[in-house]
Amino acid sequence: MPAPVFLFHQDGSLISLNQNLFKSEDELQSIIAQYPELIVSVVDSVGSLLLVKREAGVPGDDDGIDTFSLDHLFLDNEGILTFVEVKRSTDTRIRREVIGQMLDYAAHAGPFWTADSLSAMFQQTWTDLGKDPLVILEDFTGPDIDHDQFWIQVKTNLQAGRMRLIILADEIPKRLQRVIEFLNNQFDPCEVLGIEIRHYTADNGMRMVAPRVIGQTAILERRKGKSPKQKWTRETFLSEMAKNRPDEEIEVIERILAWVEKNKLRIWWGKGSTGGSFVPLMDFDNDSHQLGAFWTDGYLLIRFNEIKKYDAFASEESRINLLKQMNELTGLNIGPERIGGMPKIPLSVFIQKKNLEEFLKFYGWFFDEIKRGAVSP
Repeated sequence: MPAPVFLFHQDGSLISLNQNLFKSEDELQSIIAQYPELIVSVVDSVGSLLLVKREAGVPGDDDGIDTFSLDHLFLDNEGILTFVEVKRSTDTRIRREVIGQMLDYAAHAGPFWTADSLSAMFQQTWTDLGKDPLVILEDFTGPDIDHDQFWIQVKTNLQAGRMRLIILADEIPKRLQRVIEFLNNQFDPCEVLGIEIRHYTADNGMRMVAPRVIGQTAILERRKGKSPKQKWTRETFLSEMAKNRPDEEIEVIERILAWVEKNKLRIWWGKGSTGGSFVPLMDFDNDSHQLGAFWTDGYLLIRFNEIKKYDAFASEESRINLLKQMNELTGLNIGPERIGGMPKIPLSVFIQKKNLEEFLKFYGWFFDEIKRGAVSP
C-alpha cells in the first residue's frame, strides 16, 4: 500500500490522504478536460493548453469515416496539437495497446484532418459548453491573431510532425515508461510523454491530485530545439520586454512593480518558456487573490476565472460592473460576454501618467472589495 500524504488543516490538525484509484476512466478524463493545467504544470514545452475536442474522431482512410477515437485533443498557443489518451492502471491495454493507439492517431491525423475540420471540432466543443468559440479562441491567442491563419498554422504543424503525444494514467507501468522514453528520444519534432496523475482522498471527502511527467529531460528538450520553462524574475522580464516593446510600456511595468512593492503585495513570477509573466497577489484569509497577469508581450490578462471565486465578485452583476469600470479607465469596449473568459488590456493605454494613476487606484479598490466581501455576513 503506497504511503499516505499529510496536510495540515487550518485548525492545526493533521489530515491523512491515501492514494486511491479514480472511480472510472471517465472521471479522470473529465478532470483533464476541465483542468489542462495539470498537464501544463509538468510539461516544459507547453505554456498553456486549450481543449479542441473530447472523443475526437480520426479517419482511417480516404473515405473520411472515423476509425479511431482520441480521448482528448488540445492545442497550445503556438498552434501545436496535443493528443492525450487516458487509461487507468487497471486497464490491461495500458501495457502495450496504448502505444499502438497513439501511433495510429499520429499517423492518420496529419493526412485526414484539415484546418476546417479542426476549427469545426473546436467550435462544436465550446458551443456545446454554452460558450462563444470565437471569444474563447481570442482570449487564448490574443486579439491580434487572424483565426483562419491560426488554424492553417495548426494544420501546418501537424503535417510537419510537430505534435505532442501524451499517455496519461493514474500510474504508468515501468515497462511502458521505458517505451515512452525510447520513443521520445527517437522522435523529432514529435514529443511522446507519459503523465501520471496520482489521486489521494481523505475520510472527510478532501481530494488531491499530483501530476508527474515521464520521458522529458532537459538534454532532450535542448536537442529538440525547445526552451525549457524558466522562472522569470524582474530583471529577465524587463529585459525580454526591452527586445520588442517601447520604453513607455517598460516604464509602466516599472511603476506597477513599485506600486506592488509599496502596498506589500506578493508577486508570483511565471515559468513560460517563451513569454514572461507575473501576477500581483494579495494574501488574505488563508488564500491568494488576483486581478490578472502582466505579460512581456505588452498586455494585462484579466483572469475572470479567478475573480468569480471571490465573494465580492461572485455575482455576474458585480463582474459586469467591474468590467464597466475597466472600460471607463482604459477607453476600451470589452463586451460583457467576456466576463467568462480572460480579456486582454494593452499596456499602451496606461502610458499617460493620469491613466496609470487612476488604474492603480482601481487596483487598490479591487483588493479592498475582496477584503470587505470576505468579512461581510
